[in-house]
Amino acid sequence: MRKIFKCFQINITRNFSDNMGVIFSVIIMPLVVVAAFYATNLPNNTTEKIAVIGGSEAFTQYLDKNQISYDKLKVIPEKQDIYMRNYSGVIKKQNGKVTVISYKGSQYRRELQLITKQKYRSNEEKNNSEKFPNAFYLSMSILLVQAVLNMRLFVNDRINETSKRLRVIGIKNSQYLSSHLLFNWAALFIPFGLVNVICNRLFFGSSMTEDLKVILISFIVTGLFSALAVLICTLVKDNGSAIMVGNIVACFTVLLSGMFGNFHNKILEAISQCMPQKISFNWVNEIFHHGDIVGGNFLLILIMFTVSMLMAVGLYNRSNQYSS
Repeated sequence: MRKIFKCFQINITRNFSDNMGVIFSVIIMPLVVVAAFYATNLPNNTTEKIAVIGGSEAFTQYLDKNQISYDKLKVIPEKQDIYMRNYSGVIKKQNGKVTVISYKGSQYRRELQLITKQKYRSNEEKNNSEKFPNAFYLSMSILLVQAVLNMRLFVNDRINETSKRLRVIGIKNSQYLSSHLLFNWAALFIPFGLVNVICNRLFFGSSMTEDLKVILISFIVTGLFSALAVLICTLVKDNGSAIMVGNIVACFTVLLSGMFGNFHNKILEAISQCMPQKISFNWVNEIFHHGDIVGGNFLLILIMFTVSMLMAVGLYNRSNQYSS
């Protein structure tokens, strides 16, 4: 353990000699977090219109009372109306059976289901603890990108064969990779966690208990992304393109997670649930809605973290054996 922390300290010193890296970590990433909270806190002025088929007079009175825009139809909207986005969903109440159709993905389907049960609350009525997961989800768009950029020290060491010299003085490959994991983890967690806590307090008026939850969430999520960055840069043997490939993977995982729009294709929607950003969001969402920290995707996150590091150590040991 002492050797791991010694390498960890050296990595910190070397990182601060790279001014551009420090600027990106200390300034850019917090700005992205602030922007995510600001965007989430903006009032929702868009009017979503739903098509209502059947339903009692009491139900339509509920829609009017809650200022939900709707049209009474006799049949499902035509394709032209769907393509033109005249309706965001359909609620069909006939013969005692309720059918919900969403044209905006699974999240909007859940909102339509709440409308049918007359338990829906508009964005203005939602409490702040329900808004945090969405802000946190947006802020994760930068997390894996920054985690990969932090691995440039590892890539430089591989080019200069630094790890071989460290093995001469008794440092194992697992200890060497663990030191890079710790450095990456700290470099992500400190600015990311701190700014999330501050923004949650400023934008949503969080309590001390919620702030502690945010610190724990940030610690675990940044650990996961740090381990994934170590695995990505270990997998890519070409030193010249390791960071570039890592950032391409990071950008694609953001897009495939559905962060910037839900998928209407079932295959893509299933893929989105496997992305680390969506896995983390579902876990955070579970915490703030049900208070269950170790439930939901918590075990899956721990498994992904462990498997990523074990695979990285195995691949690194094998590549060093071939090069010896």
